[in-house]
Amino acid sequence: MEKFKRATDSVLSFLHNNYRPFKDLMVVTLLRSGKTLRTINMRSGEEFHLRGNEIPDYLFVIQGRIETTKGDHIETIDAIDNLGALHLFPANHKFIHIKALSDSTIVQADTEMLTELTTWDTLARDSGLFETREEEASLERIRVTTAFRKLPMEAVEEVFKRLKRVEVNKGDEIIKQGEVGDAFYLIISGEAEVWRQGLYDDEQKMVTVLSSGDAFGEEALIIKGTRNATVRMKTDGVLFKLEQNDFDELIATPMIKIVPPQVANTMLKNGYHLLDVRYEEEYDESYIPGAQLVPLPDLRERINEIDPKKKYLVVCAVGKRASVGALLMRQRNIKELSVIEGGMRDWPYETQSNY
Repeated sequence: MEKFKRATDSVLSFLHNNYRPFKDLMVVTLLRSGKTLRTINMRSGEEFHLRGNEIPDYLFVIQGRIETTKGDHIETIDAIDNLGALHLFPANHKFIHIKALSDSTIVQADTEMLTELTTWDTLARDSGLFETREEEASLERIRVTTAFRKLPMEAVEEVFKRLKRVEVNKGDEIIKQGEVGDAFYLIISGEAEVWRQGLYDDEQKMVTVLSSGDAFGEEALIIKGTRNATVRMKTDGVLFKLEQNDFDELIATPMIKIVPPQVANTMLKNGYHLLDVRYEEEYDESYIPGAQLVPLPDLRERINEIDPKKKYLVVCAVGKRASVGALLMRQRNIKELSVIEGGMRDWPYETQSNY
């Protein structure tokens, strides 16, 4: 049995053509998703155990036929007959036994990491801000900037809605040293020079060059002060701009109430309704009794199924998709809602399964 630490391009292409959530990913996210995957080749008759993580991982059979045993549940999965079907590893560090009924290739996906990537991808695509493949390639660098890295996902969606796309020319001065800060910028394409005049300098000196994915302008907004450098475009390019009021509101202020499981359990007993925004396969594996299932990718189209007069708790695997779902609900005037902290991963109370 040969194991690989990451998926090959051919595996990613196969997943992209046949499986959710890979089908709609931008190329940059698809390539990044390879780091969340482990490809395992098995010869006919080989058997082994895999230990699950804190939440169920995704399992894809892309070649051959296997038999899986989870507790008392035995399932046969055929790469052709079950093409496109999502399967799950067990949660809470339980084991799954896998037997290859023919030469097979299976892929295990780290659900938590993959969910973060795909959610970012969805928000970026829906924003309509990225117009070219080159601009899409900057998404990963934006995701890990200081300003975005620790944002709750619902705030990221709102940021994308408020960003303004600005086309700039070589030589344009975007911010000027000494001026009061009024906006935050992300470079989507092109390069910009940073010029700074120190206390004992007679004139400005170029200190660095910024490129696609780099951000600037946040320091003056955070400290409510003046710009400490001038940023001038070295080439033509495209910037995303976030005005100061939006930066203050979205970067610093959480938008969705997060409640721990103990509080959520009491809220459910006192009239709150539960909305589960995971995939159907995840829900079937383990769900909280009484939960209403509306997968996040379908929520916009099925929002009419949500009663604005009711109070809601939203849950997913770990909380990220639930936060985005809660924001979508809030935008449609559903005011009484909260997200369950830690999602199903940290839920200590009763659950049910359809297996």
